Amino acid sequence: MSIELAAGKFGRPALTATEGWAVKGVAIRFLEAVQAQDIAIFGLVLVVAAILVGETAYLSVRRRRREFGILRALGWPAVRVAFLVELEMLLLGLAVGLAAALSGVVAALVLHLELQPVLLLVAVPLATVTAGIAGAAPALAASRGTTLQVIQGPGLSNLLGGATIPRLALGELLGYRRVEALLGALGVGLATFLVGGIVLIVLGFRGVLDTTLLGTFLSARVQPFHLAIAGLTAVVAIIAVTEVVAMSYLERQVELAALRALGWPQRAVAFLLITQSTAIGLTGAAAGALAVVTMGMLLQGGMGAILLSATLAALAMAAISLLAAVGPMAYSYRTSPALALKEDL
Repeated sequence: MSIELAAGKFGRPALTATEGWAVKGVAIRFLEAVQAQDIAIFGLVLVVAAILVGETAYLSVRRRRREFGILRALGWPAVRVAFLVELEMLLLGLAVGLAAALSGVVAALVLHLELQPVLLLVAVPLATVTAGIAGAAPALAASRGTTLQVIQGPGLSNLLGGATIPRLALGELLGYRRVEALLGALGVGLATFLVGGIVLIVLGFRGVLDTTLLGTFLSARVQPFHLAIAGLTAVVAIIAVTEVVAMSYLERQVELAALRALGWPQRAVAFLLITQSTAIGLTGAAAGALAVVTMGMLLQGGMGAILLSATLAALAMAAISLLAAVGPMAYSYRTSPALALKEDL
């Protein structure tokens, strides 16, 4: 700081002195910013979790369409079917909220942390409300259509039409599976945005925070925590993609078994599943990378750090999206085409 000193009483002239001053409250302000950032990250994770819950409920409704059709045939009104699905989601959210509160108590006791009863109690209604909101659209989907349409389902697809495998895979995602595929891509996109944003923050603060004791302390505490949250979000997103690919295979299992019996090799089915998981992963990763670039430009970050963060996050999420096809592929290899056709008779 430059200090202007007036002339002294004993002949000293006016002069300007430079002094090093310390600003108080920096740690408090930085911690408040970190806490606000944590709240935003928690909100983003909650959105990804809601996507997973909604997609799970949507797939469950698709799998149980004949059950709902029978209930409609027995006299159940459509609104009652919707209420059944919504009630299931609310009970699921309540159970998860209670499990989360119990986990918080156990973690506090094991790690010798201070218990926060208010935060533990908030977990129960928060999980219940999140599950209820996520299940609203699937509940409405369960009540749509006539009784005959609900029982019949989507019918046979165009798998026997002679199209190429990529065309079959993408046609399924853009057609009958478009809602689930969109939710899966949205989950991957949010995970990419979170991972890329955290990497951008780390790169942006490199050489700034680490040059002070405060920066070293905060960096050691903040960065691993944020990376763990980003990793958890990525896992949840991949589970969502896995659900889409697995349900696509299970609902078309008989048709795929017929194609296997007509000469399709097992690798063709595996390629079909890999194509679907890759398409969802690439779409979500590209959207998330674009969001990272937009955020970085709004924050006036360095273009090199922005592009590097977006690229690393997109490549990582696109690569691990391939894992979504592992489970369905393993199941398809264990399933006999003859057994699948026999069970359908």
